[in-house]
Amino acid sequence: MAHPSSNDQAMSDENFVEIAAIARSRFGLSLSPSKRPLVTARLQKRLEALNIESFDRYLDHIKSSEGESETDGLVTSLTTNVTHFFREMHHFDLLRDSIFPDLIARARTGEKVRIWCAGCSSGQEPYSLVMTLLPMFPDVGHHDFRILATDIDATMMEKARKGFYPGIEIRGLDEAQKKQFFVEENDGYQIRKELRDLVTFGQLNLVEPLPFQGPFDVIICRNVAIYFDRQTQEEIWKKFAQIMPDGAVLMIGHSERLSATADGDFTPIGTTTYRRCKT
Repeated sequence: MAHPSSNDQAMSDENFVEIAAIARSRFGLSLSPSKRPLVTARLQKRLEALNIESFDRYLDHIKSSEGESETDGLVTSLTTNVTHFFREMHHFDLLRDSIFPDLIARARTGEKVRIWCAGCSSGQEPYSLVMTLLPMFPDVGHHDFRILATDIDATMMEKARKGFYPGIEIRGLDEAQKKQFFVEENDGYQIRKELRDLVTFGQLNLVEPLPFQGPFDVIICRNVAIYFDRQTQEEIWKKFAQIMPDGAVLMIGHSERLSATADGDFTPIGTTTYRRCKT
């Protein structure tokens, strides 16, 4: 009878319950029992990377003072950082055609405009925003128009700040976009500095109190709420509503829906797109 290899440790019921509790308390992540095989497979890679022989020892490590930094490794393993430039293109079409013209006009009169990408992963989303904005507003850098991009995953934040992507990660962009917005170097493409300068990146946990008060004219939070239970989702929608003025726009992921309690704060204006409405 074959024995499990050292690279294929079993996760006990108690291990999974404890990991799920840590994910819930620290990150707001909701890990149902059906996700146990996925969690096991992903965390086995962390055990191998750390040379830890069991999930019991891994949990001891996470809870120790020496293991505090492993929370980044844990959240990277438990969340799926699947993204690409201009993902869910209908949002960028709506921004270009219906939302940016007004924001640009306001910025030209000296008003402050702020956009927040909440859960930006490795940066393709905020850079896609800038790539949509710049052809419409080439002198944006001379106005008070800024994009904040945050994610809980420190590894993704580091990549986003660098703005360097292998060729396979810019598939779907045409040659004109590559030439206008990137510098080709080594085996990949570097986002031009003038684009990077328009985005401020920061690590942020949405389930914790927000470190700012806004206001934000657009909040884009796509394919993030799917990781949270219903109560946590409702709390996040409420947080957003509190820092959005009347008329501000919220965009969420294609498989996400606002909870019933958020209906009084937002009204739909397009596919998974909502406008803040004061009651």
